[in-house]
Amino acid sequence: MIVRRSLQKLDVRALMPFALLLALLMVFIAGAAEAISVYVVYYLSLMTLLALVFFQLKNSLALVPLYFLIYIGIGALNISSWRGEISVETIQLYFWGMALLVLPLLLFKNDKQVYSGEKIVLVRKNVVMIIWLHLILAWAATVYVYGTIGFVALDQQLRFRIPTALAYVIRSTLPLVAFLPILKFRRNKLAVFLLAALLPSFLIGFRGVALTGVFAFVFVWAIYNKTAVSRRSIFLAVLVGLFIIYFGFFARRAEGGSLASADLIIAHYFETDEFWVYMLLPLYLALRETIGITSMIIDGGLSNDVNEYPLFVADLYTVFPGGAVAGGQSLGDIIGRVDDGGLTPGILGGVYIDYGVAGLSVFFFLGLLLGYAFYRAKRIPVLLPVYAVILSQFFHLMHRGFLKPEYFTFIAVAFFYSALISFGKSRRHAGR
Repeated sequence: MIVRRSLQKLDVRALMPFALLLALLMVFIAGAAEAISVYVVYYLSLMTLLALVFFQLKNSLALVPLYFLIYIGIGALNISSWRGEISVETIQLYFWGMALLVLPLLLFKNDKQVYSGEKIVLVRKNVVMIIWLHLILAWAATVYVYGTIGFVALDQQLRFRIPTALAYVIRSTLPLVAFLPILKFRRNKLAVFLLAALLPSFLIGFRGVALTGVFAFVFVWAIYNKTAVSRRSIFLAVLVGLFIIYFGFFARRAEGGSLASADLIIAHYFETDEFWVYMLLPLYLALRETIGITSMIIDGGLSNDVNEYPLFVADLYTVFPGGAVAGGQSLGDIIGRVDDGGLTPGILGGVYIDYGVAGLSVFFFLGLLLGYAFYRAKRIPVLLPVYAVILSQFFHLMHRGFLKPEYFTFIAVAFFYSALISFGKSRRHAGR
């Protein structure tokens, strides 16, 4: 009983400095411990670091270490030969990259987001009209794609034939989703606006990008209403997200497709074909893919010798005339691919292939940027959705590894709607 009461009073956060020192000590002695797998020590040290930072942060920034706990925790497990074996050097670089990323976040560990939860009423009809026109434009572009290219939702390969500008127009409604929880709607109009803003991206096959919109909506809804999301809401959100991931996975690998089937992958890369492997496969491969490609880049000493621009920023040049090649396409040319799509190495591989170890500085810069965005938005309702969009695009960048023009356009659209809503809200909210 005495031990139990003592543990209940123990503040886990107070152990943070000692636990970090212990984690670092484990890392430095790993090389000399011949009886211990160096990879396992680094892996456990990384998981320890992320878990302790998660407990230390008292606000929404805690989602960052939680994201990587799941991402690296699952994807870095060497339980298959998919994309080879994750090397010691790779897990070492992940450790130092994560340390640089979470360090700036700790500067804001005690800051809290405080909002009234009162919905904003839009009284200017021209503001509402602009929102409707934006949605109509996106849907018109979606109908045009289906009429000229085909049913993209049923054939995922068709999405690579969508003109870039048209795809940006269709996906540009996603930042609007983040603002819906702070606006006041009549009856069931919230659901109408939500579906109208989300569905176009799903229909053209960009389910990963669309999921960032779902995340932003749930995030703002939970934070702005000053309440934890109910278990039912969490369950439904996870269920929808998993359905999108699993549907996309098996649809792209259906019979007759260019990608290997689930049965073939399991037979070739796993030692067992039990049911749990099929259940884990879509999530595991999605996370393993980027980490495995990163390990191939690091272990093979691969470099960018096919693109005149660094791959991390190569996509930014595709919007200009001249036919610049996207980073994912270039990486596919370096490593090899089986379809017309590119490869995604994750943030570590995305910076390492051009900048080497110096690319780890990007982690620190992104941590500072994210922390500053949180700080600016923590008490201003119309900036909360902007922060949500930045956070969602941050997660997408972490998975993809290459900067996309879309990240900047999404944030610009979010700031546009922030200013628009500030202009169109009632005088009652003018000072908020």
